[in-house]
Amino acid sequence: MKYRQLPGRQNEVVLCCPFCGDTEFKFGLNLENGKAHCFHGSCEWKSRSVVYTARELCKVWGIPFDWRLRLSAAKADEEPIVEEPAPEPVPAGLPDEYEPFHWIGQEVDGLERRAYDYLQRRGVTDAEIHEYQIGFAVVGRFAWRVLFPVIGEDELVYGCVGRDFSGEGEPKYLNTQGIKLLWNAQHEARTAVVVEGALDGIKTNRVLRKYFRNCVCVADLGSVMTPQQMAQLAKYRLVIHFPDFDTAGVKGAMRRAEETAAAGIETRIVEPPTMDGSDPDSLDESVIVECLRRARPWTRVEKYRMRLAALR
Repeated sequence: MKYRQLPGRQNEVVLCCPFCGDTEFKFGLNLENGKAHCFHGSCEWKSRSVVYTARELCKVWGIPFDWRLRLSAAKADEEPIVEEPAPEPVPAGLPDEYEPFHWIGQEVDGLERRAYDYLQRRGVTDAEIHEYQIGFAVVGRFAWRVLFPVIGEDELVYGCVGRDFSGEGEPKYLNTQGIKLLWNAQHEARTAVVVEGALDGIKTNRVLRKYFRNCVCVADLGSVMTPQQMAQLAKYRLVIHFPDFDTAGVKGAMRRAEETAAAGIETRIVEPPTMDGSDPDSLDESVIVECLRRARPWTRVEKYRMRLAALR
């Protein structure tokens, strides 16, 4: 491929346009921001972003392109930035106070029964209690909480998140120390739907299995996205952020969408149809299906729309 350096412009080159067949070097490419424009009168091809430029050029030249390729540019006179590797998560196992539900389907009184009744009221089935290894605690730091283990791809337990079932515990959710992984992200799929809590994840995962193919729901447990969680999301081709329908939920989903898009992952986001405080766990199946089917690509326009939603 022949190109010419523009005089006095170190970061700009021109070449023959691969889209219109121009032979007069009318195709300008900015090497710093990745944007390009063909100035041939019969073409006027123009890129929207560095990712769009790379994808379209790879397509026309027959080069494989992966959304997960992270494009970066550094000025020649700057010192290279050496990033410290994120600490590896450590499998902490189940907390000492964790107890499994041994008696599912039997008539047993006590706190175990109250924990089980709470899960039933939230729509969690016996099969899901078994699948997600849900337990409970009656003593210690996690007393009066149902426990949702966080499992890694190696099938080891990296901690738990506990949800109060008494109606009096604060905070409602309590994580074991050191949790940096996503809940339920040990599964392979093409698409990951990201929600906040484990109960949201169980409900949404149930809907995904019924109405969609090659999808899994994961939960960030209400935390700021960690490098470990970003590494988990990088294996998915598409990430859809599904927020709670309140200001905090929308702002958190916007922050996470910005991070996944910046990492080169194809990103979409669910725009709340109403800001009534609902979360995925409280929605009807039909509403969840409609929200996911209408999830919008993360763009500047969508960012603006979500900001307006957060102000409702």
